[in-house]
Amino acid sequence: MSYKVLKSIHMELSTQSIDQARRELKLFREELRAKCLRLVEALAKEGAEIAKMQVISMDAVDTGELEHSIDAVFFPEERCGVVYADAPYAVYVEYGTGIVGAANPHPGIGNGSSGEVVSMGGRDGQRTTAHLGYGKSFAADPETGKATSTNSENGWVYMDRNGEFHFTMGYPSRPFMYNTLRWLEEHAPDKASEILTGGMGG
Repeated sequence: MSYKVLKSIHMELSTQSIDQARRELKLFREELRAKCLRLVEALAKEGAEIAKMQVISMDAVDTGELEHSIDAVFFPEERCGVVYADAPYAVYVEYGTGIVGAANPHPGIGNGSSGEVVSMGGRDGQRTTAHLGYGKSFAADPETGKATSTNSENGWVYMDRNGEFHFTMGYPSRPFMYNTLRWLEEHAPDKASEILTGGMGG
């Protein structure tokens, strides 16, 4: 693996040269910190766009609520970026539901899984639990818009927002967030190289 020199500081054995090198080093540290923050923010924004594209490519678009609920927030003080989906049923799309979901599990679920996933999602980190493989369904109450759920190992009937009833055995996992994470892991080094080396003198 080759590494690019981000900054070269030349110094002679004199008080004036050493002081100048220390000033240059301090400026470099400040510049590097700012660029690292910019990298985290850029990755979070790209992650939100990738997650939206994943939802569309996996045909997980119904009303458009899930796609439009995906966004990113950046916390500079914590040096942290978060990609989130605020739709109440996002966790069920991600991990799948019912018998179909159990037969087509989430790629991040190992053989030793307890069958329950707790998701901390959205801006406020709301806690949502999905019971994998047990027909955890969701349907929006037409009056309140709130998601309700039922459990069945043999499928279930639910009413959609138009008042029509549907029978389902569940849905396979459509891991839009998992795939987004994998994408970010793969492309983060290139993005880091682009941002960290841009504008830094040698």
